[in-house]
Amino acid sequence: MILIQWIDIKIVKQRYYKGIFNRNKMVQQCYLCKIYKHQAGAESLKFHSLPKNPERRKRWLSALGFEENHQFPKRVELCSKHFGENAFVYGSGGQKTLKWDAIPLISHSLFDPAVSTR
Repeated sequence: MILIQWIDIKIVKQRYYKGIFNRNKMVQQCYLCKIYKHQAGAESLKFHSLPKNPERRKRWLSALGFEENHQFPKRVELCSKHFGENAFVYGSGGQKTLKWDAIPLISHSLFDPAVSTR
């Protein structure tokens, strides 16, 4: 009986470390409009992190109305709705990739003041 309990604990630990029970899994959410990747109608959205390149990051923050010293959480992502169609390059398989010089927009077509996305 003690051996069985020890094996069960060992299996649970293995699954945890392999990511089956990973509590650190990031949930993708748009920082601006608060839409989650798993929400109805948002499955096709792509999420884009703030650029690490200082020059590009400064342009994004300026376009969004944030100051350079704004305190962001560790992970900040914007959904693809904050970029115009001309901000993407389409691959041969129809895959959308954000252009390097793309600048985000504050609002997008999903905003509806009567409906809350929270």
